[in-house]
Amino acid sequence: MGHQRHFDRVRGLVSGQSGVPEHEITLETRLLEDLGMDGDDGHELLEAFADEFGVDMSGMARLNYFGDEPPIWGISTLIPIIACFNKRFRTYARHAMRGRRTLTVRSLVASARAQRWITPTQRPSDADPTEFSVYLAVLVLIVIALTIFMVGPVIIVFAVTISMFMALNFFHSLSLLRRLDAAATHEEQAFSHTPSAKD
Repeated sequence: MGHQRHFDRVRGLVSGQSGVPEHEITLETRLLEDLGMDGDDGHELLEAFADEFGVDMSGMARLNYFGDEPPIWGISTLIPIIACFNKRFRTYARHAMRGRRTLTVRSLVASARAQRWITPTQRPSDADPTEFSVYLAVLVLIVIALTIFMVGPVIIVFAVTISMFMALNFFHSLSLLRRLDAAATHEEQAFSHTPSAKD
């Protein structure tokens, strides 16, 4: 089966799963960034893809391409905050996220032709998620200012609520980074035992 035939079939599958017309889908179309496929939508697409083309997905870690669902404020509000003030944490976070990649239609076509998962070689173009956002900095300063100026029992309730949220988010951050690290390691090990292929 030729490259064009594979592309046509993959494009049809992606169109059916995403609701985007086939003529708008190209080899360079990104599933997450361009089509908005994430979480369960992304996972369901990969399952349908594996069934349709008989692709061995044992070398793939889906967390490298799609997030969990439902997410807690995206990747985590605390990761960039902690990374800003702690160099060791920032280094660990970047290492754990090393497997995150942009998944394109071209990647699916290559894997369909090989009938095994081929890890894309390109890196994501998104900003470093460990970098501290100015907006988050302003938000933190506002919270601190409000805490200082509030008095009486209200401040206690407010402080307890914020503390609980921060604690839950912190543990979520660590759990997420551990799973991202495991996902990256999984694909690295699988990819090192198979012939490389360019995306």
